[in-house]
Amino acid sequence: MGKGIVILLIFLVLAGVFTFLYFKFEKPAKEQEQIIYYTNLTIFAQDKENHPIKTTYLVYLNGSLYDGGITDKFGGVTQRVTTGNTFYIRNENFPDQKYYTSEIKFYSDKPDKSNRIVLELNERGELDISQDGAFGTNETIILNVSTNETFKNLMYCLKWSELLIFVKSMNDDRIDGQIDDNYKCYETDRTVDEKHYMIIKINYNTISPITSNDYLRVQFYDKDELLSQNYTKRQEYFLK
Repeated sequence: MGKGIVILLIFLVLAGVFTFLYFKFEKPAKEQEQIIYYTNLTIFAQDKENHPIKTTYLVYLNGSLYDGGITDKFGGVTQRVTTGNTFYIRNENFPDQKYYTSEIKFYSDKPDKSNRIVLELNERGELDISQDGAFGTNETIILNVSTNETFKNLMYCLKWSELLIFVKSMNDDRIDGQIDDNYKCYETDRTVDEKHYMIIKINYNTISPITSNDYLRVQFYDKDELLSQNYTKRQEYFLK
């Protein structure tokens, strides 16, 4: 038998052995690695009274949008996510809705496990403002601020006419910088809701008796910190 034939036979034997090993072990292992397992979610959105809400939900993975859908007023919505990952589920308002953003962190640890995800949503409410003291008569005026819904991360700003001086809120620390056309702003980071009200005490002086053209304006802002770090002007109130 020639040397070339021997080499060819050895090559064929080795090729056969490697082919056998590949199909027997390596290929099945790769196919096993490519199997994707899923975890089952049932997603609800509800208000503070546990009433179901129909709204948009979004699912994020590693900072990118993974999937999303619409919750149902009559039950949970099924959502499948890959197993072994950390997801963030949050709501997004329809155009006619004004719920603050709620977010739930979820780790999908087990395949085919059923998990209940409930987004508890607070609706932004209008502030109810009452006043103790009369503008132009009392140098200290107290505003009582409340709401039947929720007003998150409240900030308020002051602007006044030229006859007023030394205008100052006695409750909170003034923040640097000017917002809109206001002269002073106060960031509270507090939430006003049906259980928590807020009192704002404002002191001021005048250089002469005020006229019908004078004013002291208070503007109220909120911030949905999960959605944006910017404040949004919601209401204004003129002392009277």
